[in-house]
Amino acid sequence: MTQFIAHTAANNQRKNLASQKDPLQEPEIRLTTRKTPQQIREIIAVAENFPLERIIRRYIADKCVDPEVAASHARELKRFLALSAIYDGPLAMRGPVDDFWHTFLLFTEQYHSFCNDVAGTFLHHVPHADDAPSCRSATDTTRFNLAYAATFGQAPDAALWPEAGYSPCLICLALCGSHNCSVTAGTAL
Repeated sequence: MTQFIAHTAANNQRKNLASQKDPLQEPEIRLTTRKTPQQIREIIAVAENFPLERIIRRYIADKCVDPEVAASHARELKRFLALSAIYDGPLAMRGPVDDFWHTFLLFTEQYHSFCNDVAGTFLHHVPHADDAPSCRSATDTTRFNLAYAATFGQAPDAALWPEAGYSPCLICLALCGSHNCSVTAGTAL
């Protein structure tokens, strides 16, 4: 099992004060996977090569975005879903990529095939409940940022992956009013 640990800047400052024990110390954020490096490469390759042309065309028509923007949203959703297949625990979905996910979900057969090919299980779109603590969203955002950087060697693009709480969408499929969504794996297909 591979494990990564992230600390916030405040947490790092606290750790530098080794002689003082802070009862409010932020917990470490652990990112684990049961996948081998070869399995990770395969998951990413399958996700990146999965054709989404029909979904991109629909997204362009529905959202009135440029083809380049739609293609970048598609690429980032593929990466998010691949990360969800690779790493244990929830990852925060946020920003405009979630709009593309909503469009992809309309194409149920193709979405089902993508999930089966990439994850071997259905990847559910799970909006956070209105009463979910905001720290969960921040933790899931940090976990996503850590997973993205560890897997793709760069931080996620802030324009496509704004910090938790950002909500550019018109309406969420679950009508939750939040749009800080995550993904969970279901049972094997």
